Amino acid sequence: MVAKGNPLDLEGYRSLAGHPSARLGVISNQIQHRTALQNGVPPERISVFTTQAQAAEAVATGMVQAYASVAMAHRGYIARRPAALADVIDVPASERLPAAGAFAVAKGNDALRRRVDDCLGDLLGSRWHRDLMAGFGFSEADVDRLL
Repeated sequence: MVAKGNPLDLEGYRSLAGHPSARLGVISNQIQHRTALQNGVPPERISVFTTQAQAAEAVATGMVQAYASVAMAHRGYIARRPAALADVIDVPASERLPAAGAFAVAKGNDALRRRVDDCLGDLLGSRWHRDLMAGFGFSEADVDRLL
C-alpha cells in the first residue's frame, strides 16, 4: 500500500530501498518484514505495527511511504474506505517467493499425492480457476504467480 498516486513511483521493496528517506511499514511477525530485509530495505527504515489500521494510517499521514502486506488485504481495506488516500502496488515476483498454500498428504500415500498433483496441474491457471479467483478480487497476475 502506498499513498494515492504513488508519489515515489515505488515498484516494490528494492525501489523503496533505493529511496534514502523512504520508510516501510510492516505488521509484526508477518513474512513481509523478512522479505523487505532480504531485498535491501535497511532495518532502521522499517516501522513495525501491530494492526493493519495502524500501518495504513501511517501511510496516510506520511509516517511511512509504503506498507507491505497481502495485496488482497490492502484492496479490501481500501474498498471499505473509499476516502482512503491509498493505492496498491504489486511487488514483483522476483522480490518474493510465492505463497500459494499447500495440501498435506500422508508420507506413505504416493498414489494420493500423485492424484492431487495431477488434479492441481489441470486446475491451476485454467480459465475456470482464473474466473473463480477474479470473483475474489485476484488479478490474472496474481494467478500467474502460482504457475
